[in-house]
Amino acid sequence: MPYYEYHGRLIYFSAFKDHIGVYPVGEAAKHEDLKRYMTGKGTYRFPLDQPMPLDLIKQLVQTRAAANAGKAESAGPSSSDRSSYAGASSASRRASR
Repeated sequence: MPYYEYHGRLIYFSAFKDHIGVYPVGEAAKHEDLKRYMTGKGTYRFPLDQPMPLDLIKQLVQTRAAANAGKAESAGPSSSDRSSYAGASSASRRASR
């Protein structure tokens, strides 16, 4: 499942026949403004026939990014940071051959 990452996973998302699913890691129940889209623990469904609440989703992602950055500062470099860097390095080496 595709996701966005910043000092750890921020949010997963997927497209379905009738809706777009958004899965914020551990944050879904904390955002009251998005409660009407919640369909299960940690799941938001946005119907395709309605405009998505982009400002609310942006707030959700910004909250996650700030939380992840705070954790990263206190913990130092994480293994996901190192693996992302290593993956980029090996991809660059392959591309230059």
